[in-house]
Amino acid sequence: MNLMSGWQGVPLRRVPTQEGSSVKVIRALNAADQIVRQDGKNALSLPHVAQRAGVSVGTLYQYLPDRASLVAALTWHHQQRLEKLLSQTVADAQLHQPSVNLMGRLIDAAIRICQDDAPIRALRCPLESAALTTQRLEHRARMVAKGEELLKILRTPPDQAEAVATVAFTAAETVIQEALAAPAVKRVRLLKELDTLLRRYLPSPVV
Repeated sequence: MNLMSGWQGVPLRRVPTQEGSSVKVIRALNAADQIVRQDGKNALSLPHVAQRAGVSVGTLYQYLPDRASLVAALTWHHQQRLEKLLSQTVADAQLHQPSVNLMGRLIDAAIRICQDDAPIRALRCPLESAALTTQRLEHRARMVAKGEELLKILRTPPDQAEAVATVAFTAAETVIQEALAAPAVKRVRLLKELDTLLRRYLPSPVV
């Protein structure tokens, strides 16, 4: 059994090869997630995570050496949730006749994930590392590519699909980031407008 299941592929300084080390890394990652959600983004630090996880700072340092690496790991986990949602939607559309509610369900599910992971999305580093910047760009590229694949299944002309997917992803990312930083009332309004915008912009399945 792969003990890193759920965190498979997470960016680490080194990949644990022993069961005991894998358990400690998972405990640390779960502790980091818990700290951000319960105590806020400013509470995230290597010593705090080590204490919450019940591991030594020295042990944790081998795999997650600083706050930037913790931010990268938690951001990666959020990105994976969105990528898996989109990949599953593409797979379902390939196997079954897409329903007229396909896009609506996808949009709603993606917004719920972003709301649920709002504390993670708020994480930033004073100086973002080149690795984290690359990670964000690669996530964007994968989301656009999967979006393009889905649009082609829905019969969007191939020469338009990439541009449509890029615009949809960029608009969604920008508005969601703005909404999650806004007061509750404004957040609800912005997300509602985003939902309306995407439903009107993205094509509905031809049934």
